[in-house]
Amino acid sequence: MKKLMTVAAIVASALVFTGCGGKPKIPANTVAAAYVDLDNLVGNAFDVVDDAIDEIPNKEKRKEMREEFKKFVKEHKPDFKAIDLDWAVLTFGIGEKDKEEIALVIKCDCKKKIPTADTSVSEMVKGMGGGKTISSGEKYETYKVSLGGGMMFMPIPLPKSLFVTVAKDQYVILTVDEDVMKKMVDLYANGKGETSDDFDDLADVSSDTIIRIQTAEAETFAKLAGVKEFIENYCKEAGDEDMADLLLDVENLTLDINFSDDIVGAVLTVDAGSRELAKVVESAFNVVAFASRLGVDLVAGNPEGFRSKFGCNSISKDAFAKMVKAVAEEVRDGVEADRSGSTATLTVELDTDDLLEAVVPALFE
Repeated sequence: MKKLMTVAAIVASALVFTGCGGKPKIPANTVAAAYVDLDNLVGNAFDVVDDAIDEIPNKEKRKEMREEFKKFVKEHKPDFKAIDLDWAVLTFGIGEKDKEEIALVIKCDCKKKIPTADTSVSEMVKGMGGGKTISSGEKYETYKVSLGGGMMFMPIPLPKSLFVTVAKDQYVILTVDEDVMKKMVDLYANGKGETSDDFDDLADVSSDTIIRIQTAEAETFAKLAGVKEFIENYCKEAGDEDMADLLLDVENLTLDINFSDDIVGAVLTVDAGSRELAKVVESAFNVVAFASRLGVDLVAGNPEGFRSKFGCNSISKDAFAKMVKAVAEEVRDGVEADRSGSTATLTVELDTDDLLEAVVPALFE
């Protein structure tokens, strides 16, 4: 009964610190970035949960879940409105001496109180830092927050401490390294520092997209990694200078994660820089599409053999088999490789209603 509500609660609770407005500023030495459209994520998640409740076969359970969901939305909607949910962006850069530079920026209204917590994001950050600033200016305050190196529900160890900055009452900036913190403060609070031109469309996502992961162009990556000259010289020695041009002309690789009441899936786009290389990428994507179909058939042909491996022992044998076969039918037709000019794409697109119709009844049998 509480499975769907648990998902909704986790999504909502995890986003309490997040926020709204304008495009992110990406540092010049960034090689990869992940953009999360939090407005889409929360709104789309609520829409999907609402649709999923409609697919619960038991009338009484469906009614009870509907009431719980309405109560949850009513209680927490003011929280989301108060902090103006919009986006978060994680950047990964290469600094001097190949030093990793990682930063997370969350945009929100840091001054307004969160109704259910009776405090603001700024006050929460200040409390986490013990109320003592380690750096401050007219437009920002930075605190050092101890994490103790614990897991904190994460599958990887966390650092012992983080630098957490509230900038212009609308950005929360998290970094591990103090120099990176200063760089990000300059960008977001002081309007100083260089930004990358490789991520201009990072935030230009559709209403179905909740996450976009993107890499810098190949030439930028090669320069930052210090291998551009090596690639050019190696190909020159091999007598194939055109190969260096092909490799260095590759532009962004973009992965969009889609999740809405219309579609669930992902789109991997490679701007190969040339038709020649795009054809090669398309061929590789066709192999992936075929392999995915083969994998789906392997599971669908022997669902009982995979029930425990997927952690679905609580679902009956018949219900699991029915669910797997229904999902398999969707996936077979939902994976496609394509190419247009110098751009190759691999698309996984499933109809949300059909997917929910296949999965929910098995979970609530």
